Amino acid sequence: MDFRHTNFLGNEMAQNRDEFMSWKGFLEEYNFKRFIELGTWKGGFALYMINFCEGKGVDFNTFDIEDYEDTPEKQEVNFSKYFYKLDIWKHIKYLKELIEQEGRTILFCDGGNKIKEFITFSPFLKKDDIIVIHDWGVEIRDGDVDAKDFEEIFNCGRLMYFKKL
Repeated sequence: MDFRHTNFLGNEMAQNRDEFMSWKGFLEEYNFKRFIELGTWKGGFALYMINFCEGKGVDFNTFDIEDYEDTPEKQEVNFSKYFYKLDIWKHIKYLKELIEQEGRTILFCDGGNKIKEFITFSPFLKKDDIIVIHDWGVEIRDGDVDAKDFEEIFNCGRLMYFKKL
């Protein structure tokens, strides 16, 4: 059994079971207006978030440079409505405008360069916005980024949650 990954409705995601389970409690504790995922991979986590966000009436967007694998589950929720195939480094202004919209943003850094994602996009977060970094302690560690403007609010394995001060 592979404890590095799990799936949602048969669609693989990079989060292991403990990390995936931590999301539910976290998302229910914090009210937010939009959730932005950097790095879609197989789309299992995005599929979960589409269902969660639609149920809560909040916006969801996921970005990747690669296409996602289409599945019946993704077709059922019109996955392409939430997915943007683009190079985030060439569309920083677009992401900045999305992050800066009114209401709390949760930004999930799970693309190919989490350090650069944090450094580039965290300055656009508003007070009380949240940034979550996957693979904390593996691909990104204390000292890799300056988090002085953030409060650590939760740590679950390889997921680190920060709130903007």
